[in-house]
Amino acid sequence: MSFRDFLEFFSSRRLKRHDKLFLRKRSILMICGLLLILYLISLFFNRFNVTRFKKEDFTSLCIDKFVQSFHSEIESSDSSVWIPFENHPSTLPIVVEPTSSSFGTTYYPSINEISKNSFIPFVGNGKFSIVPIENLENGARFHIMGKRILDSPIPFDPIINVEEFGTHTKSAYISRYRKGIVEKLTCSNYGGGIISIHEIFSAHRLIPVLFTQDIRISNPTNSPVILSLSRRGWSNKSVVSKSIGVMTKDHREYSMIVAPIQHTETFNSKQSNRSPKARLIAIAYTSLHNTIEVHPNDHLSLTVHTFINYTDVFKHESEMQAAIPELKVSLRETVKKLIDFSDTALQQYHEHAWEKIWSSGFSISHSHAPNVINGYQINATLYYMLSQRSMLLPNQSDQQSNSVLENFNTELSSFIEMETINRSLIYRPDRCYHGHSTLHAPRLWDRLDSVNDLYRVISLWFLTLEKQSCEHLIKTNARDVLQAFIISLIGLRFTPRHIEFHSHPNDLQRSFLIRRLMYDDKTLLNISIVINDENKALIRVSIENHNKLKEYYACDAGCLDAPVHLTSNPQEFPVKLTEPLTPLLYITSDREHVQELKHSIHVKEISEAPPHEHQTIALHRYGHSLGGLPNFFWISMIFLIIVFHLFLGKLIYNEYFNANNIPYERTPYRNIGRYSM
Repeated sequence: MSFRDFLEFFSSRRLKRHDKLFLRKRSILMICGLLLILYLISLFFNRFNVTRFKKEDFTSLCIDKFVQSFHSEIESSDSSVWIPFENHPSTLPIVVEPTSSSFGTTYYPSINEISKNSFIPFVGNGKFSIVPIENLENGARFHIMGKRILDSPIPFDPIINVEEFGTHTKSAYISRYRKGIVEKLTCSNYGGGIISIHEIFSAHRLIPVLFTQDIRISNPTNSPVILSLSRRGWSNKSVVSKSIGVMTKDHREYSMIVAPIQHTETFNSKQSNRSPKARLIAIAYTSLHNTIEVHPNDHLSLTVHTFINYTDVFKHESEMQAAIPELKVSLRETVKKLIDFSDTALQQYHEHAWEKIWSSGFSISHSHAPNVINGYQINATLYYMLSQRSMLLPNQSDQQSNSVLENFNTELSSFIEMETINRSLIYRPDRCYHGHSTLHAPRLWDRLDSVNDLYRVISLWFLTLEKQSCEHLIKTNARDVLQAFIISLIGLRFTPRHIEFHSHPNDLQRSFLIRRLMYDDKTLLNISIVINDENKALIRVSIENHNKLKEYYACDAGCLDAPVHLTSNPQEFPVKLTEPLTPLLYITSDREHVQELKHSIHVKEISEAPPHEHQTIALHRYGHSLGGLPNFFWISMIFLIIVFHLFLGKLIYNEYFNANNIPYERTPYRNIGRYSM
């Protein structure tokens, strides 16, 4: 049948006498054929695009594979991702926020997406800090201690730069909080393959003067690759470096710079400019080969150590000149002691020290409500704060660093344990903290995607803790900063004889856990808030008591009930509301003291706090006030959908195979009207 005959057939009046079911079948077959053609066309174009992508840019796959290898750490908020903009003059962030779709529902991206480019890569150890990304807004990547934090810029850049090569070069950074390192991968299309450069940056936790950069270059191609190396070094060309007579294992010579620098602070630079002060800084670094060659199907590893030390601020020029010889000798001896140490062992002990710091912690349930603080923001902020303080005890860093070097190969683990014991003996959190929960202070949780924002927020954190009676903790070392940070998150308050948990019951809308909070030198507390099925908040407390001579007790708001003896098994307390408002919980090692507290706490009314509204809890759990529908509803919907499709399938089957295909015949009843008598 020709196309013309086909059209005439459809336009003829005989079509009206044709079986309607036959037309229905033909229409279904035509629609199915059209959908099949469209599907095949889409497959063709998708395959063409994928092939084109693979031919043009393998570097994206290289970067994606690198980022995905840290997926579990990123999802657990222990790491964050930073990917620079392509072909952009400056490294700017890409912050992903919750968005509303056209259907009125809210899309909340995963933690992986939210933390991407929200937290700038950063390493620090209380002595100095390094921001290893390029094109910073203020140009300075190297900072030392200012008034409160590491915000005083230094005109020296210790990072080794591998000059760009190949085509389609891309890079990504991973900040690993628990290990205290930043990893960078650079992938470039070269010689028909992908050349990768994996770098690890760390500011050593136990040797505060040591900055390490590990470089590993992989060349899977069949041709050699020659790379150029460079270091910006000291920006002031008038300062001359001198050899110190120390050689590395691969016969590279160490040089040293000793120069006065102005003491400035990024966060409050105007005040610093009014009264300029000077200090001495000494930097020892190795000479570089201008180029390195990586053979085909091979890799090359390079570890570069840079040593930084500096003095306090001097009031007189004569004092500064007198301190130069001692600073030179001290840094030179440190370099000589570290020359023969294994780079792998140095890195392992650095990571082990960071893991010791994270022995205490804070966990909170993830919330989908707008403008709330979640785990990735808390961990990133805490990491930046811990990087502002040394792990060693204050005013003893030089002596302790020498002890580290002397015992490095044999007894460093026991040295770390001894430092932990020494720190716990001077740990006195008395009268810290005297404010409301810092979880509800928006200014403390501002953006951290630039150097200026980072120093502004972290400086504000230290100022807040200092003015809220935690000064004796935040000036000691990193682990005490962690304790003060945790105490402030939920509004705990240490007094000379007990701990108070200050919070309004209405603020306890999410479950959280404080893990291994130090009460004294031998006692650790675990405090958690749990939201039960009735939307009521409950307090659970357990204790790790290594002092067999002491027992610990707790009572809830008002202390009207008998004190509860605390053990390693969690003890549960109701959240009570008093008028006027009083602490929700008291913990002490003095039973008589806790029994007398009820006579000193004067309240008009006391009752169990009412449950939270369903809309409030649903907003945190699901991102909207409607809440999640019960499982029975979804099971019923799935069952009904299946039954409907089975019934529909049966109808189609019966109509298709059992229908009468005889053409329609006229009957005497065809012309009967719609309404008849």
